[in-house]
Amino acid sequence: MRSGADGLRLLASHRPPRDGLDRAAADALVRDADGHPQSLDLLAELAAHSDFRRLRNRFHAPGADILVHPRSPSPRPRRCSRRAASGHGATRPSPDR
Repeated sequence: MRSGADGLRLLASHRPPRDGLDRAAADALVRDADGHPQSLDLLAELAAHSDFRRLRNRFHAPGADILVHPRSPSPRPRRCSRRAASGHGATRPSPDR
């Protein structure tokens, strides 16, 4: 566990809070993550592309845990290529010898 100041420094390592509300959300995220360094590091990576208020809302939103599935709260379905869909290029496992 990290202290509040250390946790905030880690959380804001990719981007500092933009204003007072963003700073308050960042402080709250440090508390929400209980100062856990790995959680704060993952949150810092996500914060580089968002603000701390949105990130905190995602952290508490129902659904996928952003620490487990950090890319998006609702992942888009993957497209498969025509080759994969048609079965061309598929390989078969070799028999044990």
